[in-house]
Amino acid sequence: GWEYRFPKFNHKINDLSTFPLDVNTIPQTDSDADGIIDYYDEYPNDSEKAYNTYTPSHYGVGSLIFEDKWPLKGDYDFNDLVIYYNFIAVMNSQDKVVELRGEFKVEHVGASFSNGFGLELPFNQGFVASVSGYNITAGLVNINQKGLEEGHAADKAVIILFDDANANKYQTLNLVVELTEPLEPSLVGVAPFNPFVF
Repeated sequence: GWEYRFPKFNHKINDLSTFPLDVNTIPQTDSDADGIIDYYDEYPNDSEKAYNTYTPSHYGVGSLIFEDKWPLKGDYDFNDLVIYYNFIAVMNSQDKVVELRGEFKVEHVGASFSNGFGLELPFNQGFVASVSGYNITAGLVNINQKGLEEGHAADKAVIILFDDANANKYQTLNLVVELTEPLEPSLVGVAPFNPFVF
């Protein structure tokens, strides 16, 4: 991230990722013994977690917009469901993903249909320990003990965030996907993964 600052210098400083620091002044304490000192560790008391990565960024949200008459074009205005999202991948000290978090806000419902929303993760259900934060109110889907939608092949980890957009309008849902083991980022893929309406 970056921002403009106009201090009393002869030039603008617009790169805040680099700043003068005397490393000798940083305490070398590593409370959770994960190899990352507390100064740099976002989870200094949890040896399984070290830092977060954000999609689309730490500062803002992405938008998912849907036309719900696919494969027909419908009115093609893409306002049948508008969702703002921000994903966090929680990483360990070996740069592997240990948990996924998603914040979703139903910003607009412009459909005559009552739509549900879900997403398919690009890895096997066996890597999912549990899913929480969804809101199933209409009874249109069956959720298994892990929190995934039932009825899919083992290589399809499908999460239904809600089954009625109107019941979740202007609400923020906080999805948490706990993994059974740390995964390489290349296996986890890129958020927002494969989002869909039904």
